[in-house]
Amino acid sequence: MGSDVTIRRARPADLVVVAPLIGAFRDALRRLDPDDRAIERGLARVLADRAVTVGLAMAGCQAVGYTLQRRHFSVWAQGEEALLEDLFVAAAARGRQVGRRLAEHAIAEARAAGCRAISLDTNERNEAANAIYRRLGFCCERWRWDGGRQIRYDLKLEPLAQAEAGIHWGPWMVRW
Repeated sequence: MGSDVTIRRARPADLVVVAPLIGAFRDALRRLDPDDRAIERGLARVLADRAVTVGLAMAGCQAVGYTLQRRHFSVWAQGEEALLEDLFVAAAARGRQVGRRLAEHAIAEARAAGCRAISLDTNERNEAANAIYRRLGFCCERWRWDGGRQIRYDLKLEPLAQAEAGIHWGPWMVRW
């Protein structure tokens, strides 16, 4: 399957084949959210965003993998950088170099967009993905900080109620 797979940039019309892949990724992560409808809405928004590139791996007429990459300006790099947010390969296509080819496509897309760097995060137990990333030159040590392993922290933010956010409505304020 590896050589018969084509990798290309997804188009808005590809929503119907990329959305199920995102759902499969969600299921592989054992998550309940987002639901399929929310994935479709979010993907439509992402496919329309000029700062986002979605890569698509096709084996004939079957979608077997995807990437989602965002670009942003970095003050530190004084230029664009890319974040490879998702890389997923369907179970039936694993072990056939599809993941490596998707990663290479994402790197090429970042280069073509003028990005100075590309970063990603993955689980340390995902040995297959980590091996691919290392072979492609990714590393956990940051050149900006004189060595040291990069650590990513996440904080989930929930919308605050007005009172919690410090917004106090009084008769002197107009609500929009």
